[in-house]
Amino acid sequence: MPAPQISAEDVARISPDLQNVQFLAQGGQKTVFSCEIEGEPHVIKFLLVEESASGNGQSATQVAYGLSEVTSRALREISTMEQIDTPTLVKLGPIRLTPIVINGQQLLYYTEEKINGKDLKTLLNERGALTIDEIKCLGCDIATAIDNLWQIKRIHRDIKPGNIMLRNDTGRFVLLDMGLVFDLGDISLTPTPYIMGTLGYHSPEQLIYEARRSLDFRSDLFSLGVVLYESSTSINPFTCNCRNREEIISNTLRLNPRRPSLIRSEIPDSLDEIALRILSKQPHLRYNSCSELINRLRSI
Repeated sequence: MPAPQISAEDVARISPDLQNVQFLAQGGQKTVFSCEIEGEPHVIKFLLVEESASGNGQSATQVAYGLSEVTSRALREISTMEQIDTPTLVKLGPIRLTPIVINGQQLLYYTEEKINGKDLKTLLNERGALTIDEIKCLGCDIATAIDNLWQIKRIHRDIKPGNIMLRNDTGRFVLLDMGLVFDLGDISLTPTPYIMGTLGYHSPEQLIYEARRSLDFRSDLFSLGVVLYESSTSINPFTCNCRNREEIISNTLRLNPRRPSLIRSEIPDSLDEIALRILSKQPHLRYNSCSELINRLRSI
């Protein structure tokens, strides 16, 4: 499903409460704008449900609250943000999931808090590897987010630098985009045989479709391990020098990365051990809880 084709002017016409609307990004299935609501900054996100067809007899509400995959994922994303309150996960804004028709497109939209800062992907591109203190903070903050998700039996499944923001005001890292969240208490929304997530950041068990119902928080810990490795060395251990997706998948399933300190000498042995442990191919070899990982990071 493509991202909606709409403009800032289209968005501003939705409601007089939406002020200073500006285009931010378009990717995947979402078109995103920044805006102000009652003087507070937010982002407003739009998803395309299906193209409107003349005479199809369906209202936007009927389409929006049907059983399409897009709608179901959006409802799950909203539900996840509603149930969790931590500074390490992005918060829902004042507008919950709402159906609308714009330019003949059946859309859903909602708002999130706007985080004043930069995403980790941009930071790594601009600055290179993070400092040791920043790596510790990154690991603790995202592990806290993973732990909060696991408390309601949900798994993020798409932890990567582009989905992590560094707040300018607090210096805390925040996990974004719950659009691919997996809910162990609900039905699977992924059609056979698709694998959800981003190549190079999957856990090995994510790449085995038949094992999807057995995923737990340790899958997200593996993805965090890739992010920590990349933040320490500026290298993704599974995509480096790969020519195609098959090589990335093979590396994720079989390659044991080098110790980060062999790439960057100031990395302490304790951080080496943490990174390699959560990059273990078998989930039981990783940490048994997020709090155990957080305590190890704090002890560096």
